[in-house]
Amino acid sequence: MATKPALLATSAEDALYELLTFLRNAQADGAKNPEGNTLITGMDLNQITGLFTATIQMNVTQSIDANGNLTINAVEDFID
Repeated sequence: MATKPALLATSAEDALYELLTFLRNAQADGAKNPEGNTLITGMDLNQITGLFTATIQMNVTQSIDANGNLTINAVEDFID
């Protein structure tokens, strides 16, 4: 198995931007995304205001754990 990339950011905001960029690139890579899944439905940087916006959608599974709590897990859409 290939070594998974690590986030290099030092702040939560930079890590989020880095993760969204990673997902966008994986989404565009036919080898990693042979089913053509779309998670990132929009990314925009307003260069005047400096505001970055992103819209995502992702598949999740829901279950109830042993304590009766709802557990939500993301479905893995991309191939390593």
